[in-house]
Formats: sequence, C-alpha cells, structure tokens
Amino acid sequence: MNVKLRFFTLDLIYNRPPLGLRLYKGGLFFLAVAVLVLVPFSSFAVFDSKSPFGLAPYGMIGGYTDDVSTEVSNEPQEMLLVERPPILDGPNFHDIIFNSELSREFLIQYQQKFGRTEQEENYFLVNRQGYYMSPGGLSATQVDSERRLFAEYMMRRLIEFHTENVMKNDPQFKKVYEIKQAMSNVKVEVNRSTHFDMSYSFVGNFWRGILSSPYGAFYSSVQMDPGSLLPTDPKEIFVSYNRSVFDFMTMELTYVIYSKRSQVVLNKVINPNISVNLMHSLNVAGTEIDYTKEILTIAGITITF
Repeated sequence: MNVKLRFFTLDLIYNRPPLGLRLYKGGLFFLAVAVLVLVPFSSFAVFDSKSPFGLAPYGMIGGYTDDVSTEVSNEPQEMLLVERPPILDGPNFHDIIFNSELSREFLIQYQQKFGRTEQEENYFLVNRQGYYMSPGGLSATQVDSERRLFAEYMMRRLIEFHTENVMKNDPQFKKVYEIKQAMSNVKVEVNRSTHFDMSYSFVGNFWRGILSSPYGAFYSSVQMDPGSLLPTDPKEIFVSYNRSVFDFMTMELTYVIYSKRSQVVLNKVINPNISVNLMHSLNVAGTEIDYTKEILTIAGITITF
C-alpha cells in the first residue's frame, strides 16, 4: 500500500509541468481570448458573414475579387422620371420681368442720379459718418432717401410696363393702351439711319428724347417732380452726346444745365467681362470754369465675375 502510494505520488510529481510553463500557457490562453473579444471592434477588422467568427483579413471582403478582366463595363445612362417642362426652354423669370428695354431705361436713370460710371457711384456714396461727398464738398444729405425713391420708381415702372403688355393684347383695353401710347410716345423717322424718339413717363414724371444718327446719339432728359401726377417745372435737364471714337472705344459728353456741370467719359470694352473707363467732370458757368466746385477725374476698371 505504501509502495503504490509512493509510485502514484512520484508519477504525479513527474507529470506536473513547471510553474513557468504553466504561467506561459495561461498567458497565451488569456491573450487568445482578448484577441477574439477586441479585434472585431478594432479598425483593422473586416466583417465577413461567410468567414469563421464573422471576420476576414484586412482588405479581403467576401464577394469581391482581385481579378476584373472578366467584368463587363456598362455605360451609365440618365434616367428621366418626368419630361422636361417646356417653360424651362424659354426665357427665365428675370429676363421676363427685367427685359432689355426696361434694363436700359433703369440704367440711364440711375446713372443720371448717382454717377455715370461705377467708380463715380462709389465715390459719391455716403461715408460712415452719414455725409455725402458731393461735387461741392462734404455735406450732410438724405442720399439714402434718393435711392429709396428711385427703387419706388422702378417698382411703379415695372407695374406700368407689364400692365401695358396685358392691355395691348386684350381687346377690351387695347384702345386705352393705344391712347396712352399716343399721348406719351412720339416717333419721327427722317430716313433709314436717322430717327427721333420722344416719350413721357407718367410714373417717373420725366420727359426724354433720343436722336439716333450715323454721327452718334443725342439724348436729352427733363426731370420733374417725381411725386406729382402731372408735369411740373423742370428740376433738372440732362443733355448728352454719345458716339464711337477711334473704332475701339466710346465717348460720352454730358452737360447738366441747372447744376452747370459738364462731364466726359471714355469707355473701352476689352471683353464681355472686362472694361476700362476714364471720367473727367467740372463745373462751367458760361464760358468760365468754376474752381470753387470740385474738379473730378476718375479712372476705373470693371471686372464682372
């Protein structure tokens, strides 16, 4: 009995691994458990439902191939769910509201009030102190109210213009439209290249005339009280002459009668997006220059993006 117990004891001692080996194997076991738990949530793991444990080596996903020689290329085609509305092929809403005739009229009126060039308009803007740099010097003025009145004129003119378009196409109002046109517009044609157009604006209360000829265009405008429904005494009179010079630029000469201010503007269009200009203005009383008023020369370049 003692012998058997002794051999059994010796056998247990002989087959038991050393402590270091046991610790090493235990560490490997816990490391394998940590890898199985943490790797699926790491950035290097790629899930694959077809692979064991739901994982695949990084960059290898089931369903993909590393050989694309047998694949067939398909040209993408646009899928139209609905037909293109015909209205999209016509003029846009802006061009309908602000057509070329109205845009030119607004531009001329704006330049007469606030400057012939963009650089001159910026020069005469109100500064931070609320003053206005006028040709006569720095003075306080309600220039913002002038711009507000001009915006109100534009709204009235838009309503008038598009109302007239409706009236001239409606048999019930066509006669009224023709009477208004006869009262406010006069056209005289001298020959093929020379004609005179005169019109009166009820909403703006101003009269304007344009004489077009091979020698240039003559323009005159009589500004009256814009708040009156009927013609009044003139508030200002503009006279200008415009023509091409040297076959590569335009020249405009302007004289404002009541303000006694003359102006010369040279403009060169380099391309549809870039133009350069030079403006010089001064006050002339009779045949003498009034040096008490500002003599202004501005050169500018306009770039449209």
